[in-house]
Amino acid sequence: MIEKYYEFTCDDENCKRVIGRYKNKDAAKAHGWAIGHGEKKCYCPSCAFRHRNTGCGGVKNKISEGQITISEVQSSA
Repeated sequence: MIEKYYEFTCDDENCKRVIGRYKNKDAAKAHGWAIGHGEKKCYCPSCAFRHRNTGCGGVKNKISEGQITISEVQSSA
């Protein structure tokens, strides 16, 4: 009997590697994989958090230079 496996590769620019093979997509989601609508893009558990609910602005990897940090606010008070 031939068993079908889904092989997932992370679509993040910094992480192009095959992490795992799963029997079904629900098992991959249970292990932390983020699978997009239409199942065209997927992200490994270490990259998935940055790609969830990003909105129209897309993924933000760095804090913008004009943004004030919490430590700056506490030191000025």
